Amino acid sequence: MFTSERIFESYPGTKHRKSGNLHLQRSVKRCIDLLGAGILIVALFPVLIVIGLLVVLDDVGQSFTEDAFSAPLVSLTLSSFAQ
Repeated sequence: MFTSERIFESYPGTKHRKSGNLHLQRSVKRCIDLLGAGILIVALFPVLIVIGLLVVLDDVGQSFTEDAFSAPLVSLTLSSFAQ
């Protein structure tokens, strides 16, 4: 018995029906979850491709160039290193 089932049964006036086929119910739920996720992936795939193409077509240049993220290197004594 799971902890949540024990807590639920401890409240007065609550009726918790015991299911003998809990494994079957969880298996069916898992199948429905996987099927729904698969359908959503297939349905959203074209949308994601279009968004990706729009980003590539709107791009004016490289995102990461050598000069974009370079900073001067400084030692602990604040003297700069030669690059």
